[in-house]
Amino acid sequence: MKFGISRTLILLLLSHLVCVRALFLQDEEANNITNMTHNGTKKPRVFVVVVQTHATQGWCRLILSAKLCNVEIATIEMGGLYSHVKRPRWVMEFLEKQNASDEDIVIHLDGSDIIVSDGEKYENAVEYFMQNTAENKEKFSGEDTVKEKHISPIMFMTTSECYAPQLDLLMNSDHKEHVQRCYWFFNVGYRKEEDKKLPHLLKSPPSGKPYLSGGGLIARVWAFKKFEYAFGELLKGSEEWWSEQSIYKPLLIWSAIQEEAVGQRFVLKRGMIGLDYEEIFFTIPSSGVIGEAPFIHFPGQPIAWEEKARLIVKNISWYKRLKGREFNSKDMGKIETYLVGGEKLHFDYERICGDAFKEGDLFRAKKL
Repeated sequence: MKFGISRTLILLLLSHLVCVRALFLQDEEANNITNMTHNGTKKPRVFVVVVQTHATQGWCRLILSAKLCNVEIATIEMGGLYSHVKRPRWVMEFLEKQNASDEDIVIHLDGSDIIVSDGEKYENAVEYFMQNTAENKEKFSGEDTVKEKHISPIMFMTTSECYAPQLDLLMNSDHKEHVQRCYWFFNVGYRKEEDKKLPHLLKSPPSGKPYLSGGGLIARVWAFKKFEYAFGELLKGSEEWWSEQSIYKPLLIWSAIQEEAVGQRFVLKRGMIGLDYEEIFFTIPSSGVIGEAPFIHFPGQPIAWEEKARLIVKNISWYKRLKGREFNSKDMGKIETYLVGGEKLHFDYERICGDAFKEGDLFRAKKL
């Protein structure tokens, strides 16, 4: 009798394990199918990362817009001491901890003055980037970028403002005022492309936004690694650095003109860094029209954007849904954040941001 019961239990256990294994394999197969592209290869992961050391109204607004658009954002360095020039290293460390592959995609945004415009636009932009960039360094061709067969594997937001207040740490010019110095530096880039008879990568687009903005970038991870290394090497040159844009812009222009005088470790391959002139990924709206860009940037003081931002936001899909019912911050759930040191912590949105928004208050300057 005892033997019979034992054998029955063993058979039941084995049967249960077989069922569990079958379910596991089904889930694994389903996940693999979900992560496959049309040509049968594994689909790259996409990491949308912001550096934010504490909660602000602007950050709560970004997270709100992302949640309503089904865009997952990871917030890193919560509780830390903020530094513009440490952002690339922090993002790289995050990617390393996530075991990001070379073909994966990283989108790095300002944390407090950007919103997500639309979930479908986001999906379309990511798919466009995926289909039109080299997935690894072996497949990258600067010539393909110049001929517009591909786009650069690192694309920065564009702006009408030329901001690089610490260029004087890298170069001398007759311009004491930093904006004029920035204009001068871009003109040097345009002129050297012509002198070297290089097809123009630096352009003057119809949008009137020819300059790099540090507010947003999208990159293949393999390219971001190389960019972050060059950034770090320049950063070592002075303890006075605080403006990351004063390093971003030289890396862009030196790559475009293949500047030999500055040292090879600072010059990335031509075509590796580009600007989002077409505003496929990012836009700083000069009017109420935002086009197809999934990320909208409102740089500068919130009060300067308050009226225009309200008009823009009222015409995007998630705002209409938000105001079409009684907003309940409890619906937002948990927020993926990482503390200094990399510890993962899910904050409750309502606890942090629940009082951040009232009717018509999305862009009113206030503190939490």
